[in-house]
Amino acid sequence: DFEPFMAQKSHYIMHLARYLNRMSPTDSADEPEL
Repeated sequence: DFEPFMAQKSHYIMHLARYLNRMSPTDSADEPEL
């Protein structure tokens, strides 16, 4: 029963990491998607 929870958590962490990368001025140029 922990797999769905882990999947959601990893999904959240992925978006959080992408958000932090967007906030970073050094990696902003490396984000062509957003």
